[in-house]
Amino acid sequence: MNIILTSAGLKTQSSIGPKSPAVRDAVLKALPKPPNEYKIAHIPTASRLHAETPWVEWEVAALRECGLEVTEVWLEDLKQETAFDVLNRYDIILVDGGDPFYLLKQARACGFEQAVRKFLQNPDKWYFGNSAGSWIACPTIEVGDWKRKKDDHHGLTDLTAMNFVPFLLVVHYNREKYREVLAEKIPTASRPVRILTDDQAFLVRDGKVELIGEGPEITASAIVDEDSQYERDIQTIIRYLKIHDPENADRDYVIQFLDSMEAFGSEIARSDEALAEMIRKVTTRKKKAS
Repeated sequence: MNIILTSAGLKTQSSIGPKSPAVRDAVLKALPKPPNEYKIAHIPTASRLHAETPWVEWEVAALRECGLEVTEVWLEDLKQETAFDVLNRYDIILVDGGDPFYLLKQARACGFEQAVRKFLQNPDKWYFGNSAGSWIACPTIEVGDWKRKKDDHHGLTDLTAMNFVPFLLVVHYNREKYREVLAEKIPTASRPVRILTDDQAFLVRDGKVELIGEGPEITASAIVDEDSQYERDIQTIIRYLKIHDPENADRDYVIQFLDSMEAFGSEIARSDEALAEMIRKVTTRKKKAS
């Protein structure tokens, strides 16, 4: 099987501005033929229920800029009896991001997994996943629940996915936003967890998994260990404040304090004397900044 799992696809644009071309360049390098020799079935089904889908438009534009011949294919239009025949007209199947639960529901309805497994028996064929499209290539899509604020599985009770790789995948990794929730969820995951930033992808070929793109791989164990240290730091500062500043000896204040230290590029001080000096410096800087 030839599989590339990305967090944010080949596009070099995002909702927060320009994005590194590292993934695009690495993916094009991995393909054995020039891009203009590939026909790609772009599947935007996961975005069906979204009012606006700029990430889909950016991805299609990026694919065409690379020279790929792009055709839009909706899983809702495929039938179990003919899904393979339709998909086999292409060299690459790219499943784009959006709602992973809606995507998995539609994939099951049209026999997508069986069609893709047969498709990938040809060593010249490829599966690309972006975000939700990467999740359904994993053993389950349970990670899709970790950061969701709503519980809408579109009637799915079984979250088993296509199981093309033996691990679960965290995409769009952002340390500041997701460290705590990942540290809580990773130890209870049903499978090993691997992590991608928007500038990274996993290339899976002949059973071997290679990180491509920009930056080192962020390990699940590092996140869990870091969160344990973060909690220890919180308790250290609370104990200090109970003696020296009882009015501020609460968790919310301490978390704000740690965030301020991070903003100023400071590490947690490990002794009472150093901690007192760090509190004084950070407080002084905050006052000057305001």
